[in-house]
Amino acid sequence: CLLFSLSPVSRSFFQQPDTEQWRPNVTRFTILVYLFLHAPIHAERLPLPEARSQRAPGIEATFRSLTGRSKGQTDTRTSRLLALYVPENQSPTPFLDAGSFQVSMSGQLRLKLRGKYTITASGRGKLKIKVNDAIVLESEGEDFSKTKGKVASLNKRNTILVEYESPKKGDAWMRIYWESEKFRREPIPNEVLKHDRNATPVRLGRRLREGRELWVTMRCLKCHQAEEWPKTTSMPELDMDAPSLADIGGRLHTEWLTRWIQDPKALRPTATMPRLFPESATGLDGKVDERARDIAVYLSTLGKEEKWTAPAKKEQQEGQRLFAHLGCIACHVPPTTEPMEEDDFDRIPLRDIVSKWKPAALQKFLQKPEEHYNWIRMPNLHLTEKEASPQTTYLTSAKKHTKIPNQNPKNKIQRTQN
Repeated sequence: CLLFSLSPVSRSFFQQPDTEQWRPNVTRFTILVYLFLHAPIHAERLPLPEARSQRAPGIEATFRSLTGRSKGQTDTRTSRLLALYVPENQSPTPFLDAGSFQVSMSGQLRLKLRGKYTITASGRGKLKIKVNDAIVLESEGEDFSKTKGKVASLNKRNTILVEYESPKKGDAWMRIYWESEKFRREPIPNEVLKHDRNATPVRLGRRLREGRELWVTMRCLKCHQAEEWPKTTSMPELDMDAPSLADIGGRLHTEWLTRWIQDPKALRPTATMPRLFPESATGLDGKVDERARDIAVYLSTLGKEEKWTAPAKKEQQEGQRLFAHLGCIACHVPPTTEPMEEDDFDRIPLRDIVSKWKPAALQKFLQKPEEHYNWIRMPNLHLTEKEASPQTTYLTSAKKHTKIPNQNPKNKIQRTQN
């Protein structure tokens, strides 16, 4: 494997920051695969490990560009149905140039009973359909539906191959149908279409898309230039911002910020923020890195905490009721539940919310989550002040977990600002 023949410098890039032993970092490896596959010059692709055949719903679709700089290049993905629609002057996939293209959809038709079926199609362009290596439909022009399909005798397991070429002008689209004596004409359903999800082209295409997603969601473009990127893709995620640090000292506790900067995943296992100091201790019980504390102390000077009047204790029950009624539990582990690592649904834990948020800021956040981060996943539930106040009381009623001795004299705050 090429990965294991990398130089020591390259190998260190893939090393997990929290271990002395070398092992591949899956996230970085996936991004590197994307860069290799998407490079203009066809370098030797990173080999994939062998995998057993595994059937999955859908069909394998391989696109081939016929025009532009990507002429002759291919890209493979899976498709739920034997159908396709590509508007004029748009690319069939993010990795090929816009223009004329061909697509080959292959897989299996798996039926419960044998029978005779008539295969037909609608669409425009050029089309050929083979079932068990026999041509059952061949059409070209502006309306495939005018071509009468042949009756095919299908077994329980059948191979199917659809070859389509886009028209020279206009939108490219097609859809495959079937019918029999027992039912009327309908699109071939997803549940009878099968493909090998571990086929090499499918796995390469899947890894290419995973790398592309990571490349964007990890904000690689914030530090690395890619002049052609916006021209070859239309991903809204390219406009993703980062959480604003404006007034963060008035919103979040210094102790929590220290632990978050030192080891984000200790507080949230799904965190995407990297550890700034890989050599520092991990976990909530590890020794505090003074550099992380310095940053947190500086951030604590940004903004002032607002006063908050806690409602009556009886409103805590109302907050708990709202937590359940609004469906918060679908995305969050209740603040009284621990440990957070044992959740089976990858929900965001709230056990440290009292350590993180200052009450007045938390109430404002519940009313407008997107104020400091436009791409936050939490929806705006349009809570009123009367609803957000008991919610805040309930969320901050849990035991405080993140405790760090305050060892920051005032002169240290001055040092972090300089």
